[in-house]
Amino acid sequence: MAARIVMLETITHEHTRGDEEADTGVLLRFMDICTCASAEAYTGVNCVTVAVGDVVLEYVPRVGDVVELVAQPVLTGNTSLEIALTATAESRLGLHRRNVCSGTFTYVTTRTKEGASGACVSHETSA
Repeated sequence: MAARIVMLETITHEHTRGDEEADTGVLLRFMDICTCASAEAYTGVNCVTVAVGDVVLEYVPRVGDVVELVAQPVLTGNTSLEIALTATAESRLGLHRRNVCSGTFTYVTTRTKEGASGACVSHETSA
């Protein structure tokens, strides 16, 4: 399946609650943005998150870490699709790369302007 999205985010003090570790709510927002981009790139229509499953944080990134999020569709239905996500963090000096988390996000397509259900048909073009 196509629609693989790679997103890079540098953790700054604005992403924390005043200490050096990233706020988990901010990390979840990054995950949702990345997986939604993958779902919408695949279907060509707006999608809405309906479920998040199996997200376990193995490492909480710190200020200066660069987080790489990778999302891609793994299962599609008529109007829903499941997106797999992996996230890793590289230290500010590039000395360490750690697994942040992995998980699955389920999306449904929204209705078109005409009121029809959006189908989960790949809208990507071949390179």
